[in-house]
Amino acid sequence: MADAKRDANFVPTLLGVSSADGTTPTLVYADPTTHRLLVDTARSSGSATGQTGTNANVLTVTVGSADASYWVGVSSTCTAYTSGSMQIQLAYTDETNTARTATIQGHFTSGYGINISGTGAFEGQILHIRTKAATNIVVSTIGTFAMTYDIYATITKVS
Repeated sequence: MADAKRDANFVPTLLGVSSADGTTPTLVYADPTTHRLLVDTARSSGSATGQTGTNANVLTVTVGSADASYWVGVSSTCTAYTSGSMQIQLAYTDETNTARTATIQGHFTSGYGINISGTGAFEGQILHIRTKAATNIVVSTIGTFAMTYDIYATITKVS
């Protein structure tokens, strides 16, 4: 077992244990300004602003060497609208090796649903998905429309 480092007054610092095996000592780090403990999360974010057509790759995340669970969140703001409707789509391969495509539901100015068809904000429902190792998770936009929009996506690994 490793010993915790000591500060200038010979007081031991905090030492953690690795989540991989539950026994290997691991140093713990804190933000020098806020003094909060730093936590490494497997989170990816993507955004695209001023879009006028579909976007096939708002965000892509590659799953690691083991099956994993993720939370997927999206939002969009339509700043100019002429016609049509847009949807936000999520494509991934589940743990049974089946390709899945989900159209994200959420709240838009006109109510709850999947279509963005006017100016305003769309707050997507967060999805919890289970994915196959070594596959991709892709957030995109689909539809036939004449609008200008911004889109934001976050994919967070949860297990």
